[in-house]
Parts: sequence; structure tokens; C-alpha cells
Amino acid sequence: MFFDSRVLKIFLIVALLACALDVRAADRVRVEIEGLSGAVLTNVTGSLTLIQQKSHDALTDERIKKLHKKTPSEIREALQPFGYYKPDILSELTHVDQIWVAHYVVDHGPALQLSAVDVQILGAGGQDAAFQRLMKKLPVVVGDTLEHAHYEEAKSALVQLATERGYLDAQFETNEIRVDLEAYTAAVVIHFNTGDRYHFGAITFNAPDFDVEFLQRYATFEAGDGYTFTALLALQNALTDSDYFSQVEVKTRRELAENHVIPVEVNAVPRERTRYTLGLGYGTDTGARATAGVERRRVTRDGHRWRADAKVSEISDSLTTRYIIPLKNPRSDQFTLTAGFEDQRLTGNTSKKYLLSGSVSRLDNGWQKSLFVNVERDKDFVVGGQTGSSTLVMPGINWTRIHADDRIYTTFGNRFMVEVRGGSETLGSTTSFIQGRANVKFVRRFQNYGRVLARGDVGYSKVLNFEQLPPSVRFFAGGDFSVRGYAYNSLSPRENNQKVGGTQLLVGSLEYEHILTESWSVATFYDAGNARNNFTDPLAYGTGLGVRYRSPIGLIRLDLAQPLDKPLGEARYVHISIGPDL
Repeated sequence: MFFDSRVLKIFLIVALLACALDVRAADRVRVEIEGLSGAVLTNVTGSLTLIQQKSHDALTDERIKKLHKKTPSEIREALQPFGYYKPDILSELTHVDQIWVAHYVVDHGPALQLSAVDVQILGAGGQDAAFQRLMKKLPVVVGDTLEHAHYEEAKSALVQLATERGYLDAQFETNEIRVDLEAYTAAVVIHFNTGDRYHFGAITFNAPDFDVEFLQRYATFEAGDGYTFTALLALQNALTDSDYFSQVEVKTRRELAENHVIPVEVNAVPRERTRYTLGLGYGTDTGARATAGVERRRVTRDGHRWRADAKVSEISDSLTTRYIIPLKNPRSDQFTLTAGFEDQRLTGNTSKKYLLSGSVSRLDNGWQKSLFVNVERDKDFVVGGQTGSSTLVMPGINWTRIHADDRIYTTFGNRFMVEVRGGSETLGSTTSFIQGRANVKFVRRFQNYGRVLARGDVGYSKVLNFEQLPPSVRFFAGGDFSVRGYAYNSLSPRENNQKVGGTQLLVGSLEYEHILTESWSVATFYDAGNARNNFTDPLAYGTGLGVRYRSPIGLIRLDLAQPLDKPLGEARYVHISIGPDL
């Protein structure tokens, strides 16, 4: 016990001495600088040896005096990057209460002006329009204050453009700042020799199970085109985004270059050929639901795909299969052939729909544009008191754009959709009609503690014989993503007090969500809308409160809504939904 106590005492004494030494070193000198501020002060304080060593164990009185004498020259050097070459510096070192105080008063004086700027692009790059455009934007201009950071920025911009444009042998012949202290002016001299530009050679693809001709269609360049790094990056991103490969590497073989022609090598590891999916969920619109799917990522060597999806819920069952064929530009264009069946079972609204569809789609500047022809056969449908069967041949066009900073939890994003479709008895439809629909949704962050969500949905139909339209082509409102406070598809024109659907749709919503923690938030909302046959018909309104939980699979929403055409508390409706906002 005696030995343990003695060891403990020694340990405590050593620790206290170490702390005292640290405090002594840290407290022995204080540096004060007057006359400077902002980035200039930051650069000066970061350059002074006296500040860097003020907590050093070996900082003796003699060392402090020596570093104090050195400090004015360090201040002068630290001011030069900002163009100050003739500063006045007053320094004083005093010893007060066992602490050395190093005090400096700095007048940085006038900044040097650039009297001359000599930037020359030598070699093949001198005739390149990209370099000519860059020359007009370089941040070194006669008459401006000399700033070393701008000089370095100009050099960096030249090197970066040379690398991007394929001038891989580029180098500086001259790069310097010339200062004339007598005239108190400066000159920037940059002579940049790009050398010759390199060109792309042949592309070698090492990607099992795919035809080279198909993969070549992902490249935006051909052998003989001028080298650009952007083109290489675009090829890598396109192959990665295609979902055919788990890993993609695009590299140039400069060591094999001949006459400034560089071969390109692509190494790609295919994903598993078959993917299976299974999901379970619940929503007040659908009730309990389950989904299962299978996808064949590679049906042929030129990128054909096939997938099938089955969905089962309390209100409907469906089976859909799609065959997808990449077109000439597989990055953006594809043809899809779809076949499916859906059995819908809503109160007073049932149908068995068979679908065959062909569509050509293109992705352009974020917009997904699709031209399609849908053939729908609805057998023995019931809508309210109306019954029937119909065949619709519906050509149409759809534009969709979704942009979000985060698809799981969006703080800034938009969704737009516009679709026009129609049918004609001349083409084999049971009735002639034309229908347009547009919806939009915005998500915006509100300060740092909330989000604002707004959405709108509008639709219009012109139909020759409304009773021959199946439920899938009529408009209904109400539900989780429509007017909350009302059950799914419960808002509609009525005949004999039964919902029959409408030819027009108008829905709007405004919601504010307040963030409580990283995972939890609360919301309040106001919805309005209806499905109707006349835009002058009244709207239904709902409002309420909700709770949000941010999960890895998306936002889980629980809303308690009150329809405003009922007395408060008499009618309430709970809405539950899971998934992304857009």
C-alpha cells in the first residue's frame, strides 16, 4: 500500500509539473498587431514564428528577443502577396507581470499596381478558341492591384484548360512577377507553351457479355477527335449510370501514344445478370401491399432488358412486364414494350384492365419525353351505377422532369409532369376523347428549421361518350396525395348518389413541416380540390396535422386530417404513406 501511495504521489507531481510547464510556455508571450484586418491579418499572424512557437517548451527569454527582431521582416514578407511592398512597422517588446508583450503597429501603405501584363499562349493552343476565351477572363489586368493569389489563379486556369483540352505536354517557359520598387509598379509575365494537342485513338472495351458496337454508342467521341477530359468523364458516367456494370474504369494509355494519338481503354465489370426485388408496405390509399419483381439486365449482347413486377394490395392486384431496347443513343433513348393486367376493387368502382403499350422515350436536359401508344381493354367495369366494357387505343405524349438535392429527403426540388393522350373510334376505340393532365410539386427549405411543400394537379377531358370511359380514364380525387381528409378516390361527381368520376380535376396543397430533430418533424397542411364536370363546381377542403419520420427508405408520414365540410371532430381521416417527396 505504501509503494502504491508513493507511486501515485510521484505521478501527480509529474503531471502538475507538466501542466505548469505548458501554462508557463503558453503564458510567457503575447503578440499584439495593430493596423491590419481580414485576410491580411490572418496571413500575417499565420506567418509569424513568434506566434508559432509561443507555446514551445524551449522558448527562453533570449529566444523571444531573437524572434521579436525577426518579426518585422516576416510581416513584410506576409504583406507582399497582397501587393504591399513598402509597409511601415513599429515594434516594441515589453515585460509586464512575468509576460512578454510583443506589440506591432503596421501601416501597410499603398498597394502595388500592375503596370504591365504579358501573357502569351505558345504552341498549338495559341490557335485554340478555348484559350482565346480564357485569356479574356484571366484575373491579372493592367491597373489592378497586384495580388499573388490572382497570379497563381491565372497559372492554374491555364494548366487546367491544357489538361482538359489534351495539351498534355504543356509547360511554362516563363512565369514570374517583376517588381520595380523605385517606380513602385509590378509586371506579370506568363509564357505558356501548350505544345501539340493529343487526339483520341481507338477505344478498347474489356466488358464481357456486351458487343463492342453497342458500348461504342455510349461514347461521344471517335478515334481522331481532339482529346478532352470531359469526354472521357462523360463516357465513364454514362456506362456507370446504365446499370449494366458494377464497376467502370476509363483510362488513356499515354505510354502507347504515337504521333500524339492516345488509345483509350475501358474496363467494366458487369452486374449480376438477374436481380430480384421484394417489398412490403402499407398506405391508407392501398391498405397493406406487397410487391415482387424480377429483372434480367442483359437479355442480349446489345443491351436489351426485361423485367416483370407483381403487386398485391387490398384494392388492386397487378402484373406488368416490360421489354426495353436501347436505341441509337443508349444514354438517353429507348423503346419499351409493356404488357400488363390490373384487377381494381374499390367500393362501387371495379374493373379488369388489360394493357399493351409501346413507347419511345428520350432524356434531354433533365426532361424525360415519351411518345406512346396504349391499348387498354377494360372488361366488365363498374363505376357507380354504370357498367360496361371498352377498348381504347390511346396515342399520347408525356414530359416529366424531377430535380432534387436528395431523393430520400428533399430540401430543394421540383417535379413537373405534363401528359396529353386521346382515343378515336377511327383507330378502334370504343369512344373518342382527348385528355390532358399536368401536375407540379415544389419543395423548399424554410430557414434552417423547416420545409415548405406545394403541389398542384389539374386535368381536363373532352369525351364523346363519357359512360364508355373506364375508371382508369376518369378523374377522381381524395386520398394521401390528393385532398387529405377524404378517402382515396371518394371525391367525384355523383349519379344516384354514387361516384361516377369526372371529366375535370383540380387539386392544390400547401404544407409546412417543422424539423424537431434529425429524424422527427411535425407538419400542418391545407388541401383543396375535387373531381368534377364543371370548373365552377365547388371544391372540397381538408386541413390537419402530421408527424414525419425520416427513415432510410424514405419519409414515413402520419397525417390526421379534418374535412372542412364537416363539423370539427365529427369526421376525421388518418393518412399513412411512405416514400420520397418527389
